[in-house]
Amino acid sequence: MRHNGGPVLMLQVENEYGSYKACDRDYTKWLRDRLLYYVGNESVLYTTDGNSLSMLKCGSIPYTLTTVDFGPTSDESINNSFILQRKFLPNGHGPLVNSEFYPGWLVLWGQKEAKLPSPDEIVKSAKYMYNMGANINFYMIHGGTNFGFWSGAEEKAPCITSYDYFAPISEAGDVTPKYLAIRTWIKSLPDWRMPPLDVPSNNPKKAFGVVEMKPVDSLSRPPNEQNCITSASPMSF
Repeated sequence: MRHNGGPVLMLQVENEYGSYKACDRDYTKWLRDRLLYYVGNESVLYTTDGNSLSMLKCGSIPYTLTTVDFGPTSDESINNSFILQRKFLPNGHGPLVNSEFYPGWLVLWGQKEAKLPSPDEIVKSAKYMYNMGANINFYMIHGGTNFGFWSGAEEKAPCITSYDYFAPISEAGDVTPKYLAIRTWIKSLPDWRMPPLDVPSNNPKKAFGVVEMKPVDSLSRPPNEQNCITSASPMSF
């Protein structure tokens, strides 16, 4: 935490809860109060929701900072998104925050292709938000991997194990054209106090040939045989 000399400035109470239909205010207030019990006023508590009025109504929590998330889009859409965010800020005042700015997207099982933003589209929207004084968090800046059943699912289908996300830094840690475009833009900012360092070379790759797959079990059977874990309170991971 920042007050202990660390780098953590904010704590997220919930993530896109407004996307669900439950709208359980007792639940969201309990989460807020639980965090307040541990950190008091030493950290900014916030929520993240999509840039729609219905999502923000359900996902915002009193006495926390409401933020929005969206990917590269038109200037008009960016303005409208932050107008919505302001509706949930005290007296309409507070920091404009896009807490999940999407330079890529996840992949679902069976999905043929995803419509992805180009490096130019990413930089254009990031530049517009920066110039209007908004705060930007790239999600994801670095792709990763979800092992086991941690990949989760969307409504249509489960997510694949890879969470490369077509991110500026790939799942393998490689620099991509998106990364270079973002770096070039940041390097051009006259008021940026920490210029980007030199770009490291991508790691060499090796082909390991054919990997023979052997049947182990049915995908549909093991989860059904596991006992569900229940708890009266949200559990820690």
